[in-house]
Amino acid sequence: LMYTNEVFAGVGIEGNRGMSKKLCFQARDTLLECMRLKQTENKYKCMDELYAYDMYCPSEFQTITRLNKMRVERDKKMFTKEQLKEINDRPIRDDFPSVYHYTNIEKLKKQVQIK
Repeated sequence: LMYTNEVFAGVGIEGNRGMSKKLCFQARDTLLECMRLKQTENKYKCMDELYAYDMYCPSEFQTITRLNKMRVERDKKMFTKEQLKEINDRPIRDDFPSVYHYTNIEKLKKQVQIK
């Protein structure tokens, strides 16, 4: 998921409002900082910041931000730091047959023993 210029140019659902990335990012950061200071996940406890976030950020941006946050939270629950370090430190195997690494289909067939 990416933040495209079209979202901020008013091409998306928001119509011709024309958004400013700088104002949107500042509003988002201010809202998240307020939530962090109040130690809550409830965005409605920071009404002024939420109003600015809704005003300056297109709904597409808000959706992407929410999905990215959900992905990060899911990954935190799935893996511990030690597991991630172990996975990232594994050597890359060259002996594992992969369709993407072969241009010669006959060589691939011999390695995976397809008849």
